[in-house]
Amino acid sequence: MPIVVAALIDSGKLLNLSGVDIAIIAMNFVTVLGIGFYLKRFTKTGADFFLAGGDMRSPPANPPVLYNLHASVWWGAVLFILGLIYFVRFFPKRP
Repeated sequence: MPIVVAALIDSGKLLNLSGVDIAIIAMNFVTVLGIGFYLKRFTKTGADFFLAGGDMRSPPANPPVLYNLHASVWWGAVLFILGLIYFVRFFPKRP
């Protein structure tokens, strides 16, 4: 049993994994590695990997700015807009 899984099982703080759970995780890991090593035979260079063997065109050199924004920026923008809506809707009226 790997040390990490044994530590998680023994500590009882994070996970309680049974033998079936560990077997499923191990089969998933072995399957993904097997697919990776099988497909490794078909890629000779980094360009083959990057362009999917020539079946895809390369991405644009300068993608739009909104495409590259991190998820936290999107969440910040959404929460800011929701805050503005809340502020406008529930701002106390002047007497």
